[in-house]
Amino acid sequence: MAPKLSKTKRKDDTSGAKRQKRQLPSKPMLPRIKAIPHFDSALSELSTTQRCELIAELSESVLEDPQAAFTSSKAQNQGDEHDNENSSKNETSHLQSHSKMRRLLDMANPSKNDDDETTTRLAVLSLLAIFQDIIPTYRIRLPTAAETSVRVAKDTKKLWDYERGILTNYQQYLKLLGYLWSSGTEKEKKHQHAQNKISAIAVTSILCLCELLKSAWHFNFRSNILSIVVKQMNHRKCEEVSSACCNAVVFIFENDKQGEVALEATRMITKMIKERYDKGLSRVLISPEVVRTFLSLPLRVHEDEAQAAKLATEAKSKKRKKDKDEDDIDKELKEGDATLDKIILARSQADTLHAITLTYFRILKGVDLLASGQQKKKADCAMELLASALEGLAK
Repeated sequence: MAPKLSKTKRKDDTSGAKRQKRQLPSKPMLPRIKAIPHFDSALSELSTTQRCELIAELSESVLEDPQAAFTSSKAQNQGDEHDNENSSKNETSHLQSHSKMRRLLDMANPSKNDDDETTTRLAVLSLLAIFQDIIPTYRIRLPTAAETSVRVAKDTKKLWDYERGILTNYQQYLKLLGYLWSSGTEKEKKHQHAQNKISAIAVTSILCLCELLKSAWHFNFRSNILSIVVKQMNHRKCEEVSSACCNAVVFIFENDKQGEVALEATRMITKMIKERYDKGLSRVLISPEVVRTFLSLPLRVHEDEAQAAKLATEAKSKKRKKDKDEDDIDKELKEGDATLDKIILARSQADTLHAITLTYFRILKGVDLLASGQQKKKADCAMELLASALEGLAK
């Protein structure tokens, strides 16, 4: 009888332990959170030195525990007390809370830090280093409403919340960089007579976008970054800006093994050149370095490969109409796979070659009319574009 009693007792203890475990909050299981000095202080009350120290403390804390960087301490304490049914109601409030990343974004915003240039530049560069470290190696797909309505494991929900936090704050960071760049160039236009150079904050923002393009060109919002960087490849007032943008695009051309990102960048560049020609030959002032970036493309496609890729794409498009959901799943799996798809590569390179060839012939067609213009500067530019186009055609 004794073994049976001990067995029964053991069952009761186990069930009681399970009930107790479900009721325990997650806070005691987490490591003790280090208090950050001046975290809750208003920026107007802090000196420049204290702001720099706060940025350093926040950056170090985010890198130590990225998952806790997107929620406030209050949300962390109460996060595990809510079940999965109430999670959808609290997602927005958690992301908009006073988190560490939200604090860094506020410190990087000139409208919230009293136009402190030192604080803005340091916060922007710190956020760049953080995102370069925590951005995953795959594109994030947020769960649909149907997926969130289903009860899932706690680890799955934490992963969804973490990925949602990355996307939300990363998007806000990109918007901030775009705002800093546009506001810096607008100030330059207003002070043209004073011959003021482009602001240091604007240069910092565009350099951050170039670095993000080189390190996160596989990640979400790639097209947003490309649209800004490609446009500033032809920036004629600041050589540092145009050189950094051209180098970032060259990096994409040289390292994109699949060819899809390179094709997207090529189409943006060729579209920019075409729009300049459509506005009139007097408006064509394209830097030769912009056209010369095409030389970095490792184009190895042949005519038979391009035709085979075209036929394969047409066949896949017919299957896609039959089962769209399975096609989306296959696309996501290919994005996370490191293997090379030869059909996609051949198709991308064929489209890239077609777009570049049209641009070269557009330059050849308009170079004679442009070179015969009255302004010597425009004629010199035309001859430089001609040299770049001929060099590309010879390759």
